[in-house]
Amino acid sequence: MDKIFENDLPVYTFENLCLEDKETKLNDRSYKHFFIAPTCAKMIKDKEVKSFFEFLISNKAQTNYTSDLSKYVADAKRNTQWRLQYMTVERLERYAFKNGHEQGVAEGIVTGAQQKAKEDARSFYANGASIELIAKSLHMTEEQVREIVNE
Repeated sequence: MDKIFENDLPVYTFENLCLEDKETKLNDRSYKHFFIAPTCAKMIKDKEVKSFFEFLISNKAQTNYTSDLSKYVADAKRNTQWRLQYMTVERLERYAFKNGHEQGVAEGIVTGAQQKAKEDARSFYANGASIELIAKSLHMTEEQVREIVNE
């Protein structure tokens, strides 16, 4: 197994890269930043930022900022209503994604079928089939076929 976080860097930044050629980037401006708290705490000079990383390591507040942060964390852990709201939002987002995906697939199938029917109508017409025969064969009106072949 690769030991990717053992270079003593304070921050490791990754971006989406094509695994096949190792050069092509997705260029979606999506980055993953991993802050190694002990290394950051040793290297950072700014007292407030340093105290934040020390708080992450020890869970002991040393400044007003980390004291406030500690209180917010404790409140969040005790707040069952907030946790319920968070879980409800997560569930709703998953449901919306699932339904949106299914709807998108269904719309894609319909669009594809319509495109195929148009292509078939043009092909039949180009090969001499009558508009009436094309309409009956493809379950369209004669007017729809005329619009398609005249596009």
